[in-house]
Amino acid sequence: MLLVQINTKREEMILLGNLHGLTSPETINASHQLDRLLIYLLFEKAPLVILMKKTG
Repeated sequence: MLLVQINTKREEMILLGNLHGLTSPETINASHQLDRLLIYLLFEKAPLVILMKKTG
């Protein structure tokens, strides 16, 4: 589910960038939202994967 959210937000950001420009508030907001999703993936999900590899 998280990967789907990341890809959807990425596509939204690209669309907004094409429509409004890369420095528009809409595009910047979508970029920040994407950043938050990626940070969540990195810091919340990655430790679980690392732990599973160590114990598996």
